[in-house]
Amino acid sequence: MKSSFHHISFTLFILSSLLFSSSSYAYFEATNSTTGSKGTGNTALEACKKVTNASTASNTFCYEGGTGTRILGVYKEIKSCLPTVKTNPISIPGWTEWTLDQIDQYQNKISSSTVCYQGCRYKDPAMTGEEGSDLMALQYANPTQDTSCPNTSENPPTIPPDNYEPPQTDCKNSAGSDSYCTKPSTGCPTGYSSGTYNGQQICIKNSNTNPNPNDPNNQTDPPDPKPNTGDMSGVINAINNAKNELKAAIQAQTNALTASIEQQTTDIKQSISAQTSALTNAINASTNSIKESLTTGFKNVTDAIGLTNSRIDQTNQKLDDANIKLNDIKSSNNQIRDNINVTNQKLEDVKQNQQQTNSKLDDIKKNTADTNKALSDIKSNGDQVKEGIDQANGHLSSIDANGKATNQKLDGLKDGQDETNGLLKGIKDLISDIKNWLTEEPDVSGLQQDLPEREIEQRSIVTTLFTSSAQCPPDNTLYLMGMSYTYSFADLCYYLRMLGYLIMTVAYLYAARIVSQA
Repeated sequence: MKSSFHHISFTLFILSSLLFSSSSYAYFEATNSTTGSKGTGNTALEACKKVTNASTASNTFCYEGGTGTRILGVYKEIKSCLPTVKTNPISIPGWTEWTLDQIDQYQNKISSSTVCYQGCRYKDPAMTGEEGSDLMALQYANPTQDTSCPNTSENPPTIPPDNYEPPQTDCKNSAGSDSYCTKPSTGCPTGYSSGTYNGQQICIKNSNTNPNPNDPNNQTDPPDPKPNTGDMSGVINAINNAKNELKAAIQAQTNALTASIEQQTTDIKQSISAQTSALTNAINASTNSIKESLTTGFKNVTDAIGLTNSRIDQTNQKLDDANIKLNDIKSSNNQIRDNINVTNQKLEDVKQNQQQTNSKLDDIKKNTADTNKALSDIKSNGDQVKEGIDQANGHLSSIDANGKATNQKLDGLKDGQDETNGLLKGIKDLISDIKNWLTEEPDVSGLQQDLPEREIEQRSIVTTLFTSSAQCPPDNTLYLMGMSYTYSFADLCYYLRMLGYLIMTVAYLYAARIVSQA
């Protein structure tokens, strides 16, 4: 009877071990703490059966089903290594057409190398790749567990051959721009510098550095600026250049922002997909493990109950021995009750873990909603950027219109200046003629003869030769790159008016002299 309850104790122990084990075992190993012998098996029961020791009975030990033999040992998880591991491939043009000497030279270089992968050390490398492809990798085999190897899942690098030069790759992002790209494993190409954006390594194109003309170190005896002669072509060219640069800068920023939004959207989608797949796989693995554990445990319980019934029949046939072993039966019943209570407690823990899993699923659902909201915010920001670009185009249109108006006003100013110069030249010639006529000695030789007389036809004075206006032109305003300059004609009108008074005064004086000498 005592042996029968030992079987029940053993089966309950095995069942609880299978139900509440959260690790995935490759196989099991049991160790006898007395003899030091070990046994392995695909299940804990198989490992226990291989390690036996006939000592005094105790319910704290593991027993082998069917014989009641106690096992002094503990279970130990043994994780196996993968049989082979491949390195990250590198591009080696023409490696599939190497000669025997080239293959032997490279094989001698890599023959003694080893790599680590998931806590295991691999050796004996061999070249591998696809026919017609320049990508070559190394495949390592014969693994052994090594505590010095980190438990990482990143594939080791490939050892390059001698005189190997990594191929130069074009730096292009998803938008097709060469301003930046994701940093390749071989490093940034020539003309690019390493950088970080949103935690990702990228390569940024180096920009040309133009000397600052305002820096005194970049000037050697700069000449004095030439006075402004009214030529505004430099200002107009500066406005056009600024307009083109502003358009190019806005287009570059738009392309960069669009590429960044597309990259972030792709990363978010990939992250959500990876997390969903990992969670689904974990739930399926846990469900299958629980089903298998329950099936195995129930079978063991059924076998133990059948064996117990057989032992009870033998006990009924031996009434004399039954009275002696009543105390042992009572003690065993108490132990069974305690084990059942422990099992119930474990089942409560399983229920609680399932509730926690449901809570995590709710959190993932909430994170998905937050992610959708973030995508909506990104779309809203994109609309705002589009509105900003439309406003910038409006400003450029107004700048272009102002430039055309400025050109028309400058053309009018030039025409007025040419007309004024013509008037001044005519006045100068007239004053010169009057001066010559007043200062030259008159020819009186003809006065000694009879002068012929001829009637002079009276004509009207032409008053349309010169036109003028007493009104001064209005002020003209120039708009230059975010600032305005107002040019006033008041000073020019004032000096012209004084010049007119002076000419009128001189004319009156000469007229008075002519009248006085007549």
